[in-house]
Amino acid sequence: MNAVILAGGFGKRLQPLTFDTPKPMLKICNIPMLDYCVNQAKYFGINDIVFTLAYLPQKITERSAIYDNVRCRFSIEREPMGTFGGVKLAQEFLDESFFVLSGDGLNNIDLGAMAKSHFDSGAPVTIALTKSDTPWLYGVVEVDDTGKVKAFYEKPREYRGNIVNTGVYLMDKKLLSFLPDGCYDFAKDLFPLVLKNASINTYFHDGYWNDIGNPKSYFDSNFFVLKNGGFPWIKKPCIIEKNSSLVGESSRVDGLLDECIIDENCIAKGNFKKCLFVGGVNVEEDGENAIFTPHGKIQL
Repeated sequence: MNAVILAGGFGKRLQPLTFDTPKPMLKICNIPMLDYCVNQAKYFGINDIVFTLAYLPQKITERSAIYDNVRCRFSIEREPMGTFGGVKLAQEFLDESFFVLSGDGLNNIDLGAMAKSHFDSGAPVTIALTKSDTPWLYGVVEVDDTGKVKAFYEKPREYRGNIVNTGVYLMDKKLLSFLPDGCYDFAKDLFPLVLKNASINTYFHDGYWNDIGNPKSYFDSNFFVLKNGGFPWIKKPCIIEKNSSLVGESSRVDGLLDECIIDENCIAKGNFKKCLFVGGVNVEEDGENAIFTPHGKIQL
């Protein structure tokens, strides 16, 4: 069993953070999100990973060189293929059962427990679900008493419950034949077809999950990890205890910090409270609840 990591998104809603950085390479507590995803897979014994790439693919292929004891292969999309279309394009690399993981999200899903649920169920695909306070932003899933999917509601305008699709799947390769080559998504295109022909198993995750699609969610995930010390599969951030801040290598601070995260090679001159500094930025002003980037300040 191997895994495919979706890492090709353009990240338009995250601009200007993604002007010159693919979403999976944005840092959470000074560590690229992609590292969290790869190390999560490794932690659960998955050492064969396929990356679907599109936007600035070389930055991800270069990063993959640091992943010890992991077989990394790449499928580059020349045009947008959608989540399912991109995986189908990479099918030559995939095992008969494989995980689909998101390179631009953050979670602590137990992939081992999810795999057990999948194989015990006999279903061709298992979807990890979780509760959300903002379900209308995601795909809401209705589940029956046996843990099987009854219906999907993609970004519903009316309330359909608060159980949402995390975008983490374990599936049988045979499902890739359900649709021809082309631009398709899992939730909108594949899963409705599967429901007509088979069952879809669910695995409920009650831990942390954040779909990092905008600056606010990116900011929130950084400070979640800062406060909680990371996950078992990633090194814990080095905290300066006196002010609960994280300062990257070769960065300089002239002023006061209160719960801040400063990337490598940054300069921070001023007084800052709950601020995030990325991309070697040079800041000479006070700030609170803000992201400082080389392309400007994002006030939250």
